[in-house]
Amino acid sequence: AIIVRNPNGSTYTQFDPTTTYKSSVTNPDGSVTTETPSETETSDGTVVVENTKVNTQEDKGITTTNTVKTETRDDKVTKTEENKVELSSTAVTSESTTEGNLVLDLGSVTVDFSKDAATNFKGKNLSISSVVGKEVSSMESLPGDVKEVALVISFDLVSGQSQIHDLGGTATVTVFYGKGQDVSHVAIWHMGDDGKLI
Repeated sequence: AIIVRNPNGSTYTQFDPTTTYKSSVTNPDGSVTTETPSETETSDGTVVVENTKVNTQEDKGITTTNTVKTETRDDKVTKTEENKVELSSTAVTSESTTEGNLVLDLGSVTVDFSKDAATNFKGKNLSISSVVGKEVSSMESLPGDVKEVALVISFDLVSGQSQIHDLGGTATVTVFYGKGQDVSHVAIWHMGDDGKLI
């Protein structure tokens, strides 16, 4: 890997696209974390740097995946982070709290499913993912004043190969944000089965 320094002082890591970089670590709790960084360049000149970490707890039937992707083209940088939790049918039951809720940590987002929803999930293989996207314009402003043009968080809940549209209960979503950030313009949308936002 090569560390490249931009004229404005920021840096990025450049990987040899012909080489696969992969490392695995066994953690004290017995889980295994695998990390895979990569870099590609698309036909339009966009450089895509991606780093994926997968943590597997075989004894619990839980797999968590964190993927951070940065796309750079000209002076525009777009960064997205995806966190995904996959639970086996037994893990859905074992990970529920004593109150019956199911709380899942998705990085900067936490989802707390009510007892009714958690009960509805029992016996199912469950997969939930959140994608947080940030677009940073004008690389000349880095690493000083970074302007967030857009911050979008989307969720996808799947059982097997089918999307779950009815939770059978409620879900409380907690989003962590930085000190001083303006939250007055937060909007929540639900996409219906017809693809329209509600």
